[in-house]
This record gives sequence, C-alpha cells and structure tokens, in this order.
Amino acid sequence: MTVQTYSGKKINGYLKVLLILLGAIMIGVNLFSKTYYGVGVGMLLVYLSTFEKEVTIVPNGIMIDIKAFQTKHHQMIHFADVSNIRIENIGSKTILHVMQGHLGRKVWVDTHTVSQIVAWAKDKNRKIHVDNIKK
Repeated sequence: MTVQTYSGKKINGYLKVLLILLGAIMIGVNLFSKTYYGVGVGMLLVYLSTFEKEVTIVPNGIMIDIKAFQTKHHQMIHFADVSNIRIENIGSKTILHVMQGHLGRKVWVDTHTVSQIVAWAKDKNRKIHVDNIKK
C-alpha cells in the first residue's frame, strides 16, 4: 500500500517546450558566434526540461524517485532511521516535517492519511517522536 504526496515536482508542458526551444536557440547561436559557454547553458536548459521528482510514502519509509533525461535516482528514507516527525495541519493538506539525523524533509499529504503514516512510522521505529505544530 502506498500514499501519494503533493511534494513531487514536474515541469508542465508549456515550460518544457519553452526550455527546449530556448536551449536549442542558445546552442545554435553560440556555435555560430564561437562563444562556447552558451552551449553549456543551452544543454543545461534542455537537460532541466526533463526533470521529474515523485515522492511516495510506503510502509517502510519515504521513497523519492528523481528522473532527468536518461538518468534515474532512487532514494529511500527509512522510518527506522527517522528520529522526529512534526505534523503541521493546513486545511485539507498536512505538511510532515521528517527529520533523519541532520537531514530534514517536508512532505505534503492529505490530512486523512496522516494517522496511517504515523502508524507505519511507529511500527518500524518505537523511539520516533511525533509532534503537532501549533500556530
């Protein structure tokens, strides 16, 4: 079972096309003018147009998948390694501030799934500290 989050990042279609066009124009213009630093910037813009990040919560922890061009990176934050979870309610959405050592992550989820996530975390790590943030 998984819980979808709102913390993922994906570039919308118009911006993706704009980045590719701008990158291609920069590459072309800078090749003709023989100033090669713009070629690197143009290649970077084309590379960034393919960036996608997906954050999913599974019973073992928080799974982060990052895809850019032909590369894929998978990161897992296990609940067994998490020391602190702080819950911040904002309407129908909730921000979970997850602390793993010195690394902190913010994960946006639906409010009705928070109790299930906390149960998973306490099942994997009895020493985990769960707080509510009050405004």
